[in-house]
Amino acid sequence: MAKIPAMLCLDIEDPITMRSHLAAQWITEEITKADLKASCFLVAEKVRAWERLGLREVIEAVKRHDLAFHSSRHSFHPTISEISEALPAQAGAEMLYGWERPGWEEAERIMGKPINHWGLTGSSWSPALAVMLARRGHALIYSPIYGQDKSRPCWFAGGLNIADYFGGLDPHYHNDEQFEAAFVRYRDNLQQRIAAGAPYVAPFCCHPTRVVHHEFWDDVNFSAGRITVPEQWQAPPAITPEQEQTARKNMRAYLQWIASEERIEIIGTSELVELFAVQKAGCTPQQFLEICQRIADQQQVIFTDSFTAAEILGMMVQYAANPDVDFLVRQDLMGPENLPTQASASEFSYDAVLTAAPVVATVLQATRKLPELVNTTTGPVYIADYFVALARAILLRQADAQESLSVAAEMPYPAVGDELTDTMTSRVKGWLHRPDLDLQWIQRDTRLLSWTYKPAWTEQELARLE
Repeated sequence: MAKIPAMLCLDIEDPITMRSHLAAQWITEEITKADLKASCFLVAEKVRAWERLGLREVIEAVKRHDLAFHSSRHSFHPTISEISEALPAQAGAEMLYGWERPGWEEAERIMGKPINHWGLTGSSWSPALAVMLARRGHALIYSPIYGQDKSRPCWFAGGLNIADYFGGLDPHYHNDEQFEAAFVRYRDNLQQRIAAGAPYVAPFCCHPTRVVHHEFWDDVNFSAGRITVPEQWQAPPAITPEQEQTARKNMRAYLQWIASEERIEIIGTSELVELFAVQKAGCTPQQFLEICQRIADQQQVIFTDSFTAAEILGMMVQYAANPDVDFLVRQDLMGPENLPTQASASEFSYDAVLTAAPVVATVLQATRKLPELVNTTTGPVYIADYFVALARAILLRQADAQESLSVAAEMPYPAVGDELTDTMTSRVKGWLHRPDLDLQWIQRDTRLLSWTYKPAWTEQELARLE
């Protein structure tokens, strides 16, 4: 039986306490001794603290492992979600990068190696973050974006999103009785995922700060949107030196189990992302026409196992312009930036829909995103309605039949958009943000970016889908 790829995760944050700095060192040293690779998600402010305090041994212990980013300041307000409160996703991605870039670059300088991909900080997320990461080839780990199968990575906004992980050991390492009970549940979690056929697993090792403290550093200092300055920061209650010895012993037991577990293979974040980074180059005309038939039957914007709705539209305009093509090429495309501001024409002709396709193709080539509206000779058509109408028109042309089209998509984006938005909203609302955080723009752009959603597959899985 082939081993399941597994990512051993540590969120290394808390720039406030020396205890947490030293915990990051001894925990990563124990992981190295166990001949394992950790995926360490680093907060830039913490890495700066290591340099400022001269903690070179901490840096050396951590840098032996795979490094990803955990934001510049994690829970300091404003958080990612708070920055993005009124930030359009596609236009705002560069502003957000300007906010995060200095910390990311400084963390790389101090660690002396590249830091790839992003581990979500708590549940602070926004569509602008998804776009920002995708533009730079970084995946999002602990993503709040996933379909019905949480263990299936997905594409969203042009980037990989990996959602599923399991943990729960952090508060219990220092207490033998609690640890044994939590460890049973932890092993059960692994078993359940393997039994369900998960394509990967992500055992969460710990937050080093939570291993040596009874509370989280950010919950003590920044909960409910509180803005505190360094002079006001408080260290969370710490475990005793005796309890830390117990924590070290139980950490070693945990790592021995991970190392001996024959059903999984521990790899780094970058390796796991690489496994799912393959995408289909396109499809044959026969496969494409089957997709068009699904669209016509369902009367809605859809995605498939291999193509986002935006990618399908890109292939539709290719085929409308050249029905003799041997292979339709997948294009990396974003969704529209706005929801409809006017209704589509009530009726439009078959010819008008097909004739507009080359114009749409030119727009896609120039902007790499779907227009909100398509102007046809029989009136304007919102892009979701055009999506359904063009599929119908292509099928009618194949059948050598012509008729007037009166097509309205059920929704202005794929139906999965509401599901993604509901899941994201429940996550973001439950963290350290201000109680009055306004999610209106974040929810709107999550729905619009569902045009870019599809499952992600390994190369072997993709071959089986053919």
